[in-house]
Amino acid sequence: MELWLLLIIIGILGFTTAFMDSALGMGYGLLTPMLMLLNLEPVLIVPILLLTQMIIGFSSTFFHQRLKNVSLEKKSFDTKVTIVFTASGVIGMVLALIFAVNLSEIFMTFYIGLMLVFIGILTLFKVKFKFSWSKLYAISVVSGFNKAISGGGYGPLVTLGQIMTGRDLRSSIGVTEFSEAFLSGLSFIFYCCFTGFGSYKLTIPLMIVLIITGIVATPIGAQFTKKMKRKHTKIVIGTLSIVLGIITLIRYFPAIMEAYSIWLNS
Repeated sequence: MELWLLLIIIGILGFTTAFMDSALGMGYGLLTPMLMLLNLEPVLIVPILLLTQMIIGFSSTFFHQRLKNVSLEKKSFDTKVTIVFTASGVIGMVLALIFAVNLSEIFMTFYIGLMLVFIGILTLFKVKFKFSWSKLYAISVVSGFNKAISGGGYGPLVTLGQIMTGRDLRSSIGVTEFSEAFLSGLSFIFYCCFTGFGSYKLTIPLMIVLIITGIVATPIGAQFTKKMKRKHTKIVIGTLSIVLGIITLIRYFPAIMEAYSIWLNS
């Protein structure tokens, strides 16, 4: 495929997923399987997506704050929640680096997919829990763990986890965007230190395209969050989480069945 055509396709995909992520607090991770379908290697995709997600996250946060979807003043409650998610998310990422080396990619993917489906179902059935800081700590540690082992699974759990503990929907999305921006930046540094980049010939053009389309999409997404009714947004977010989970499972279904067959015959 010609480079210019590849960049146009990636630009469209980048804009769409950045809009979803800014508007609903999840969805940018879909770019990973999409880009792999275009025959791009993970060693090229992962660092680019981590860096662009950091930039897009900060851009999205700026517009959510400007539209008053979230309040991130110095001593606001949303700021405290962001600090909790960022700090505890780092703990989750460190735990992943320690323990994930002993877990197979199939197992981790299966776990992420099931978790997304489960939490989406809970949201659609309007399951709620009493707010507590301990619940937020637990959610953020697990979310950070998810991001470190797969690059995804952060947005859905953090956004929906906040909603189920009674947090305001719009504030939940804004906090998710802000905390994920920090963690994406940290993940990018870790990835570059331990793995490095792929082809620089493709890295720079892809990065430029995804950053531009992402920054264009974020104010539109934040405006969508502000105008969409809370009831409808919860339905959309819950459904999207289930869809993301199913897509995650389908991607690795042949490998999962092969591993299951080997286990039966062992």
